[in-house]
Amino acid sequence: MMTCYDDAMRTIVDLRDDQVAELDEVGAEEHISRAEAVRQAVDLYLRERKRNAARRAFGSWRHKKLDGVEYTRALREEWDERERGFRQRLPD
Repeated sequence: MMTCYDDAMRTIVDLRDDQVAELDEVGAEEHISRAEAVRQAVDLYLRERKRNAARRAFGSWRHKKLDGVEYTRALREEWDERERGFRQRLPD
């Protein structure tokens, strides 16, 4: 039997009075509940965290003195050599 709590979780969050007041203003302007405003804020925060992680990772190898295409070719050749070795050991 499914309950209304199976796909959502309730949680208690302590907010300052000014935060509650601003959430109420947002809710009134956008015609959403305070809970919906909090959900949207959490979604936005989580998306931004992922985006920032991607931004930090982008260019993380720029200090290395290598050509990305050559590096990729070398990796693929290594994989091909391993595959050839595995195939040679397989019975016919």
